[in-house]
Amino acid sequence: MFVVLSHILIMLNERLDCSFNLHSISWPQFGVDIFFPISGFIMVMATSPQWGLAGLWRAFLTRRIIRIVPLYWIVTGLKIAIIFIFPGLAIHSIVPLSYAVASFFLIPPYGTIWTGATWPVVNVGWTLSFEMMFYIIFAVALAFSRRPIPWVASVLCLIVFAGLFSTPDWWAGSFLLGSLNLEFVFGMIVGLATLAGKRLPIPLAYAAVVVAGLLVWISMLDTFRDFPRFISWGIPGVLLLAATLALEERWIDRLSGWPTFIGDASYSIYLTHVFAVSFVGFVMQKAHMTSHVFLIIAVIISIIASIAGGAVVHIYIERVLLKKLHKMFV
Repeated sequence: MFVVLSHILIMLNERLDCSFNLHSISWPQFGVDIFFPISGFIMVMATSPQWGLAGLWRAFLTRRIIRIVPLYWIVTGLKIAIIFIFPGLAIHSIVPLSYAVASFFLIPPYGTIWTGATWPVVNVGWTLSFEMMFYIIFAVALAFSRRPIPWVASVLCLIVFAGLFSTPDWWAGSFLLGSLNLEFVFGMIVGLATLAGKRLPIPLAYAAVVVAGLLVWISMLDTFRDFPRFISWGIPGVLLLAATLALEERWIDRLSGWPTFIGDASYSIYLTHVFAVSFVGFVMQKAHMTSHVFLIIAVIISIIASIAGGAVVHIYIERVLLKKLHKMFV
């Protein structure tokens, strides 16, 4: 939902000319720096009972591809179709074939098609490029080691080290060598600690939540705007992960029902919210609804539409698709 809010604020800038300072409204992008550590944590927890088993790497990679790729392909194809059929709905309405192919296969870069952007047709797909690289490295480690985490962490650290030497002359996809990869390492460390039965004491868990919020707020100050992302947002992200694990038993009963369902539908919401947000912005732009009251309404409607649209996709497409693909390939 942080990511949804981030794109709503960007939409208000692009569609409704709000002229926000991009740095001051960038903080909701911190959502990415929450789910990268979560991803590292979950990969440890999901695979640890089978470490050392023959063929685990193949099963792991198959499950990851099934989980990520098919729905992403459907959403990418839908967006390309909408751009061609209703170009007026899109701010960027040019999709060269090479750009579309790269988008489908999560291959960065995407050139300078959209003002130098390094994201695919479905812009949130740039994070999936990081995820898939992480999964491939993880699968290789599973194939060759009974203790894969030190190998995965070492490779990711070497990748980040190599990225320190990148220049504008490098392959533009070298953004994948960025320090964001360290956030997967953070999550894996929390996973190993959890396997060892170690969690934050309850008072420290609540303190970690407060510290995470303060660090994100501080990162918005001009003095700290140039700090590496893995420090400004990655450390708060892993603090929230560790705090959540410690507080899970205390809060689980209060967070059942809708919060749990939204969590289950999070991938569908993540991929499809761009449609809801863009459509709300398009309608309000055409209707010249740009007063402050209408901007607040736009935020509320966009959030509701994003959740509703993602929920529909999750129930009627994602769950059905995953069930059928698991029967076929797992």
